Amino acid sequence: ELVNAQWRCHIKRIFLPFLACNCHPVGSRGKVCNQTTGQCPCKEGVSGLRCDRCMKGYQQTKSPIAPCISKY
Repeated sequence: ELVNAQWRCHIKRIFLPFLACNCHPVGSRGKVCNQTTGQCPCKEGVSGLRCDRCMKGYQQTKSPIAPCISKY
């Protein structure tokens, strides 16, 4: 559509469901990652795109609530 000598684009919005990103079931706080970066929401002390490893200075535990705790 031409408006005031400028083109205005009409874009249909397509709403897609959030995509699951294989976030680690214990290390992540959810199943849906950032749709731009692919980063899953990690629990405290957990890192990695999928939240599947402990951050430096943390050690792995067997707890599903706190899978990584500080070494210090």
